[in-house]
Amino acid sequence: MGIIKVISSKEDLPLCLDVIHASYLDRDKKLGISDNSHLHSSLSLDELISMFNEGIKMYGYYLDDVLVAFLSFKEREDEVKIKDIVVLPNYQNNGIGKIMIDYVKNYANKVNKKIVLKMIYENESLRKWYEKNGFKLKEIIDYPTSKVGRMEFERSDINDCK
Repeated sequence: MGIIKVISSKEDLPLCLDVIHASYLDRDKKLGISDNSHLHSSLSLDELISMFNEGIKMYGYYLDDVLVAFLSFKEREDEVKIKDIVVLPNYQNNGIGKIMIDYVKNYANKVNKKIVLKMIYENESLRKWYEKNGFKLKEIIDYPTSKVGRMEFERSDINDCK
């Protein structure tokens, strides 16, 4: 059984970045994405530190003291925006992502806010996973190299997904 821990020190960020890169590079490979300059697979340590300094909430999921998943989100006036929710490829399809998304749902419920996120629209399996977890596609945004879906989870939907 794993545990979710707050990332409370900048010293933990290089390991978090390794998890982010490994997860997104695996996704990019599966989707055939080669130009990832606008995606988090090209996120630098300085950018992650900047996010940390801005107060973006960061959490790790640990199995036997090994970081296998990373979650970050930003609380805004009327919403909680998920920045990243990634699981290392070798640990995917074991319920860890669901644990992380439920963590955000519980947080959003406590602060009485909806949850929003953006994801690569072409990633159909991930989009379906979010839909299975109660998210609804609200908008498709066209970028030069990909389409991004903006999804929402309304606070009123929390009880529907338990």
